[in-house]
Amino acid sequence: MPLGKRIRASSASGRLETRNVTSILSELGRTEERMRNSSGPGSRGEKVTDDFSAAPRRVGVSEDRKQQPEWLIRELLKQNRRRHSVTLGDRAHTMRRQHHSTDLTHSLCSLQIDETISLDNLQKLKLAFEEFETDGLRSTDAKNFGRIVKKCLGLSNTSNAQIQGLFKKIDYSGHGRISWGDFCTHMLQEYQEKQETERRIKQVAFTLPATMKTLSNNIPITNIHSTHDGTIVTVREDGFVCCWSPELNPLMTKHIFNEEPANRKSKWASDFTLMTEYNKLMIATGDREIQLYELSTLAPYCQINALDTVPLTLNYGSAGPDKCCILYGDTEGCVTIILIYSVEDTLRLWNELPKIENIPNITIDNAVLSPNVTFVRWKVHQDWVTQAKYFQSYQAVVSSSSEETASLVIGRVLPLTAAEQQLTEIREACYEGKTKKMQLSWTPQIRASCDQTVFSIHKGVKDV
Repeated sequence: MPLGKRIRASSASGRLETRNVTSILSELGRTEERMRNSSGPGSRGEKVTDDFSAAPRRVGVSEDRKQQPEWLIRELLKQNRRRHSVTLGDRAHTMRRQHHSTDLTHSLCSLQIDETISLDNLQKLKLAFEEFETDGLRSTDAKNFGRIVKKCLGLSNTSNAQIQGLFKKIDYSGHGRISWGDFCTHMLQEYQEKQETERRIKQVAFTLPATMKTLSNNIPITNIHSTHDGTIVTVREDGFVCCWSPELNPLMTKHIFNEEPANRKSKWASDFTLMTEYNKLMIATGDREIQLYELSTLAPYCQINALDTVPLTLNYGSAGPDKCCILYGDTEGCVTIILIYSVEDTLRLWNELPKIENIPNITIDNAVLSPNVTFVRWKVHQDWVTQAKYFQSYQAVVSSSSEETASLVIGRVLPLTAAEQQLTEIREACYEGKTKKMQLSWTPQIRASCDQTVFSIHKGVKDV
């Protein structure tokens, strides 16, 4: 039997033994060493059924390859098409993993060394950039950039591939030179991208496996909202409110409609939202009401009734310090907006009004007489409003409908031309202590084309 060969017993399982290889460079080194230790024509040194032994001569890698950068050797090995064959012993696993090792090594070479740069190093880097500026050019090339990085950051063992990768990211235009301003711009972008990534990770974080809760009835839930502390709030159509922990353990439950007189006809909830800044739960009902409850105790606080239509979808948004926007959509395709200024004082006054069915009540006609309330009703869609939301960052209202001609509409809260005038009148009325003398009109207004953007979407939009 030839030396260096291994055989397996006939009873052994048909499995090839393998060994771990850290990289193809180490394999190349062992191959070259075996070739150098071969002792002439009669030697029985172990051979590899591959063309590694010829690779250095074909691709130009000489015996003094240690003087060449690793990234160059890796690229040469990648460009050299290699033949693979099954061998005895532990080489089968090596052959199978060499392509994966090459890709892994290449990805490690492109590691972002800019993650190691802190603000403390910026001053050193700036001085180093100025030192390497030559020929009146306020920029440096890739070679000097590598010296700057290794000198100022103490990364003497950093590979040239890492530095070249960072240089190419900064020199996106391919001029071959970068300035201090280019470097700072890249660092700022990297920081912003990192912050945005962390923010998105927190937003889409899920606790797995998902927690499921089986309800004992078939009454639909109108909506689901969460508070700042992670408490989940649900409201059923029959007015059953439940606050849940993040693990879906019930914290507090109450049937808010059951406290009404026994001879009162049944009431149902169409939607609800949270006013977390004021610790309020706001519910829209089929009796054309908007009811407010204390979020912490679910005790009734006040309500606005005598609305012209049933609010199908309800939304709340902060419009500034102690200002808010309450809006709802109805079956007539209208979006009604109620702007409230000095929210805490206004709600406190409404809470002291006479009660109707165990809750302080104010009609919408009386509510808009307050100098702190602005009312506007827009005719936006030709079909039911499926959703309406206020976005403070855009100071706009986005509403949707199932109709295709105006499926999604982004519009202003108040008309562009009359907004400043109305706000001025409100401020003057508040300053003089006057009460607005106006009659509420439920006739919907139509926005000017400059005050809204309409999108036509096939089959309409169900949610925004």
